[in-house]
Amino acid sequence: MSWTAVPSLISFAFCIGLALFVFSRNVKHLANQSFALGMMALAIMEFGHFMVLNSSDLASMLFWKRAALVGECLIPGNWLLFSLIFSRSNYQELVTRWKWLVGLVYLISLTFLAFVGSTQFVWIPSFKLSSDILFLGRVGHYFYSFFLLATVLILVNLESTLRASTTLSRWKIKYTLLGTGAIFAFFIYLSSQHLLFSVIKLDFLPITSMVILISSMMIAFSLIRHRLMDVDIFVSRQIVYRSLTIFVVGAYLLMVGVVTQLMQYLGEQKHLFLSVLFTFLAILALMVFLLSEQVRRKVKFFISRNFYKNKYDYREKWLEFTEGLSSKISLNDLFPAIIELLAKTIWVNHISIWLYDEDKDEFFVAKAMNIGETQIKVKGNSSLIRYFKEKKSPMSLQEIDKDPDLFSIYEENREFFNKMKVSVCLPLMIGQQVIGLLTLSRELTSGAYTYQDYELLKTIASQASSSILIAKLSQELIAAKQMETFHQLSSFVIHDLKNFVYMLSLVVQNASSKLMSNPEFQQDVLKMMSDLVSKMRSLITRLSATPDKLNLEFKEADLNQVVEDTVSQFLMRSYKRVAILKELGQVPRVKIDSEQIQNVLMNLLLNAAEALEGKGSIRVGTFCEESWVVVAVSDNGRGMSREFIETSLFKPFRTTKKNGLGIGLFQCKTIVEAHGGRIEVESEEGKGSTFRVKLPTG
Repeated sequence: MSWTAVPSLISFAFCIGLALFVFSRNVKHLANQSFALGMMALAIMEFGHFMVLNSSDLASMLFWKRAALVGECLIPGNWLLFSLIFSRSNYQELVTRWKWLVGLVYLISLTFLAFVGSTQFVWIPSFKLSSDILFLGRVGHYFYSFFLLATVLILVNLESTLRASTTLSRWKIKYTLLGTGAIFAFFIYLSSQHLLFSVIKLDFLPITSMVILISSMMIAFSLIRHRLMDVDIFVSRQIVYRSLTIFVVGAYLLMVGVVTQLMQYLGEQKHLFLSVLFTFLAILALMVFLLSEQVRRKVKFFISRNFYKNKYDYREKWLEFTEGLSSKISLNDLFPAIIELLAKTIWVNHISIWLYDEDKDEFFVAKAMNIGETQIKVKGNSSLIRYFKEKKSPMSLQEIDKDPDLFSIYEENREFFNKMKVSVCLPLMIGQQVIGLLTLSRELTSGAYTYQDYELLKTIASQASSSILIAKLSQELIAAKQMETFHQLSSFVIHDLKNFVYMLSLVVQNASSKLMSNPEFQQDVLKMMSDLVSKMRSLITRLSATPDKLNLEFKEADLNQVVEDTVSQFLMRSYKRVAILKELGQVPRVKIDSEQIQNVLMNLLLNAAEALEGKGSIRVGTFCEESWVVVAVSDNGRGMSREFIETSLFKPFRTTKKNGLGIGLFQCKTIVEAHGGRIEVESEEGKGSTFRVKLPTG
């Protein structure tokens, strides 16, 4: 085996492995399918090149080169499809819009595939003088012209995806786009060489293999590290209009023409393999350097500092923030937009946004960039919050050595500053109220925060505070409208339920006078139906009352007995196979509406059973805690995310169930609070949840 064939063999194996890996990740996703097919096409080409370089005669060399051309014919269609859908959030729309073009590319490719074995594609003349070149026929010229155009389209799509990516997503997709782009940029070079000289130089085969191998390694690095097929980006028209690919390709082809003339004048270079390979690596390194966020930021910083009076164009930044946040009406959309705009403007690696929880009187992380899960909370009466209420200005760690008060605040909240990598912390304020916090790490330019940075950050914090307040008020308004709609709908449900109750009552009356051969069975049926009638009447009453009209009948009751009755009903009706462990302690009698508390506990038990998904157990316990009597319901099921608990739990019409309405826990919270109590939750994904219903003893 020739040493020049080794890169082709390694490249072939790597392409096969990468194709199988990506395809196995999600066999149903079109991006994975097209990528795998594209890599398989490269693998076929590389295997053909490996066999060409090991061929001992011209006939076998021609045969294996034609086999490699089969892979080349399969490249344009598959990679064009991949370039259209990779990381695109609207890829279905793009595929629909471009389906005729993609179909045409596939059709043309298959047409050329039919001519691969013809001398009109590639041939060896009888007077051949060199064993390292093959001649192109007319069909071969047409193919490489088509291949060149398809390659330009692929690069345009890849560039559009890169340009449209945000700061948060660009670092994930950069190396995949660079690797893929490098392969097709080199294909432009190869195609232009084939068309200029009407030959295929076999000296280029090892170089091609090295280019594909190095580029595939870059793609593999991104795929394994960042799960790239899960990134979604929307590409606007303006991104496509501003594409530089066509300009760059045109300039390159002009340069190739000039270099070709110089080579013909000066004589062909020696050591072609090393020369072209080093040129490719230099260009690739330049692309990585120019796409580096650190380089771009430092260039901007240098220009701003040396050529302009102010570091920022405040009017431009204010307009950018206003436009970026004005269309975001939900907190889930707003937080990523704030972080994205901050990351682009200040250029930091770690940002977090905190919100105030009035019920718990503490601040929690609502959204963060490059910061892992954390359970850190900031108390509403902490020294940090008192400082912000008094000063209404940012707190910077650059100043703590100069101010003893700031140093004491830092010491008290050291875990918060260290875990969140805080260099600057700003309050998000509405009037005198701190509604949230904004933290940033050190600038990646390694420069200290300046007065201009602080002024801009205060403006951004003010804008963000207003946007967050508007989003929260919008969500409350939407919830109120949804509740109003729900009560309108319930009036129709009540009408139907009344009819059902009437019909079931008739059945009960008739059955009680006409007992059949199995009296015991008949009695059970009658008891069940009577109970159903009672429950449905109770449901009608509760549906007829809005939350602010919740009517409770308080009577002194044994809470343990209420728990026992609820568990018995739960096991009898629905979940006989669920294991329930009861740990009922000594608790005093409390004044409650037993039926409503039973509804709360039944709802919690049903949710716990659904979370178990057929395996696990539920633990129910009662105990005293200070001035509260507590009922705890725990399960070891799938659990809930911290983000869902903080933003959606106990909110109407928010649910993780496929067929749920999202009103069960909202109703539980309403009932418990009407008793003067509270309901708390602890949960961790994959480990389970614990709900605690706390009722006052007095």
